[in-house]
Amino acid sequence: MNSILFAGPDASLGSLIAGEAANIGLRPTVCANEQESMTILTGTDGIALLVVSSQLADGSALALIRSTRMLPQRATVPIAFIMDNRDLGVAQGALRAGATEIFLRSDDAPLLSFVRECASPAESELLTGRVLLAEDCDIQSMIVSDLCKSLGLAVDRCSTVEEGLSFLQRNEYQAIIIDVVLLGMQSGLSLLRHVRQLDTTHCNIPVLVVSGFDDRARRIEAFRCGADDFLTKPFFSEEFVWRLRRIIQSSEEVSQFSGGELTRPAVTEWQQRGLSGRESEVCDQILLGRSDKEIASELGIAFWTVRTHVRGIFTKLGLINRRELMARYRSVLNNA
Repeated sequence: MNSILFAGPDASLGSLIAGEAANIGLRPTVCANEQESMTILTGTDGIALLVVSSQLADGSALALIRSTRMLPQRATVPIAFIMDNRDLGVAQGALRAGATEIFLRSDDAPLLSFVRECASPAESELLTGRVLLAEDCDIQSMIVSDLCKSLGLAVDRCSTVEEGLSFLQRNEYQAIIIDVVLLGMQSGLSLLRHVRQLDTTHCNIPVLVVSGFDDRARRIEAFRCGADDFLTKPFFSEEFVWRLRRIIQSSEEVSQFSGGELTRPAVTEWQQRGLSGRESEVCDQILLGRSDKEIASELGIAFWTVRTHVRGIFTKLGLINRRELMARYRSVLNNA
């Protein structure tokens, strides 16, 4: 069973988090200090969410967040940072350290809503359909196939670009998983390029690229070719499942506002506040309700690039979290 980890000396807040965790079927874990928290975080137990209180002794709250982000298995786990008072400087420090969302201690209702969102039952719902796996290693293929089947997805495997294109001509797929290294003269990125040049029925299939090499050039090339996400081997099963589920669900999403477009007054507001073009795009994605991982997949940029843009957005707009951004957006609409 996954757990929600609360780190802080505030007994009442810890009790609130623990109670909500129990309500949604997760194991609550409460730690009073950074050392206890790191002992759990460096373990292998699944953690759905980390909640960190600013009241941790000796200012160790931000250190705990930074240390968590340095752990490969926890690099993208959602982290909620709880402050006693609205302090932009403290909020920016938490965002730089790697916090996902900022809450005031008085924000019980939105905090609990965030807890439920991070542990949404939808994450355990089975998917339907098939995926195409382009992988030339039998052992790796077996691992990935088992993970896909655990999600409810049937798997067709190919080991060359030619085989992959043949499968695409015969079947419909929910997603394609492509290893960079394949048998034959062409690489997995060649298959990705072919996919993006197919007819409209197939060219928009979400693609997860997998590689044993994590060099920046290879990652950039994968996104340039049209990858929806990029994952380095060896990977944690939990992260693979999360990424595959997200690119499939993102491709099926119906946007919340105006068929996927934000109104012109809001876009103008972002530009007037000095947001760059990319920051404006990230801002729009936040307002559409997408998480940082979903934004990275949607825009074809790295997760940590998204986090940098989020910090920039909040700094320029004088905000501390997504709720304040949404309130600003609604205010702009009401005054337009």
